[in-house]
Amino acid sequence: MNPAQKHQTWWDVAMFENASDGKVLETFFQDKGFTSRTYDDKVLRYFLFLRPPRVTYRVQVGQNDFGGATELLRSRAPEILDRALHCPSCGSLLVNYPQMT
Repeated sequence: MNPAQKHQTWWDVAMFENASDGKVLETFFQDKGFTSRTYDDKVLRYFLFLRPPRVTYRVQVGQNDFGGATELLRSRAPEILDRALHCPSCGSLLVNYPQMT
């Protein structure tokens, strides 16, 4: 990871229960020229007690790539998105835990 990636703002694009599924989407974005990573927010889970019901891995893109990445998903979504966590109400990929305090 280069120093520019280390200090940039990351935005969530999708969340998976399996790290390898997240890596597939991360590779998809990188092949299209977007800066992306698969992130496990274990610090929040362990120390701040903000635990989702299961371990989750977030696929994130750099703040400057977010608009292009979401457009790419709308136009040519890879099959791996079927395994991503979706909102049960609206089907959105933008799911955050915890939903209530």
